[in-house]
Amino acid sequence: MASSDTSHPRNKKDLTHKDDAEAVVFLLSCANQYKCSDDQISRVWRRVVQDIQADRPIRSDSYRKRRSGRKSLLTEESRHVHNHAIELIPLEDRTDIRTLASKLGVPKSTLDDYFMDSVFHVHTNRAKLMLTDEQRVERVKFVTGFVKSASSRRNMFDSMMKYVHLDVKWFYLKNDKQRFYLGEQEENPHITLKTRITA
Repeated sequence: MASSDTSHPRNKKDLTHKDDAEAVVFLLSCANQYKCSDDQISRVWRRVVQDIQADRPIRSDSYRKRRSGRKSLLTEESRHVHNHAIELIPLEDRTDIRTLASKLGVPKSTLDDYFMDSVFHVHTNRAKLMLTDEQRVERVKFVTGFVKSASSRRNMFDSMMKYVHLDVKWFYLKNDKQRFYLGEQEENPHITLKTRITA
């Protein structure tokens, strides 16, 4: 849509400090009114000024690029087929696009297109620690073993100055945070790891 008011000259006026302040407040209120950033309002104004200086009609479009290029050939049926094929692949083979493409037998670039079309999505999962009932009992026994009876009839914890504490995770390194590619309707996986401390 073009504006027909660009041919009318604008009156020149020397703005006072008060006028400048009111103009700033007005522009800021525009950003708040349309729920956008100050930079967006500034870009719109710069485009309008460029149109005026070039003596061309002011265009009211957003200058945002529309969907262009090759259109997606995916149908609802093909999306369902691809989703089902992805869900049949084990989770350990769905941690990166290249491995997933190899398991599906499709080029990686094709799988990238499917991902951009939201045929499947990525999910990051953090593994939860899994303890057996016997391990929970052993942990309680281990902790209570450091409680000492004192003469004042109050229990006290051992100072533990004779013990060296080692974190077992340094001996059993494993990624506790993993990324998986899942189908559209596939539920997020729940992954647990057994503790390295035996009961």
